[in-house]
Amino acid sequence: MAVARATLSRASEFEARMSAAVSDDSGRVMVGSLVTVAPIVIPSLVRRFRKRHPEIAVENRIGTQDELLEWLRSGAVHAATTYDIELGQGVDFERILDEEAHAVVSSSHRLAEEAEIVLEALAGEP
Repeated sequence: MAVARATLSRASEFEARMSAAVSDDSGRVMVGSLVTVAPIVIPSLVRRFRKRHPEIAVENRIGTQDELLEWLRSGAVHAATTYDIELGQGVDFERILDEEAHAVVSSSHRLAEEAEIVLEALAGEP
């Protein structure tokens, strides 16, 4: 429950950043999202934002980490959801969710019975 509350609080902070980024003359906010994050975070975030700000259009651009960082630096997007990997200079990162990585394998996979594995065990996988 504590993790859920912290995540909602962080999502609210992200929503506040979206509100602050809206251009008065355009009435829209551009959000970038990493392809693996988009289906998890963006739908609920946009729904909440639109409920509070129905007059503001939200546009989402999905891209790679490099594209997101370029879009942020160039102003093509106002905010982005991504991982805190190789962000470089000029990016203000706010963590909204802490999650461990999961590997999903078929029941016949050599690692299927393992309760926990290290990333290196998957390095040779296709």
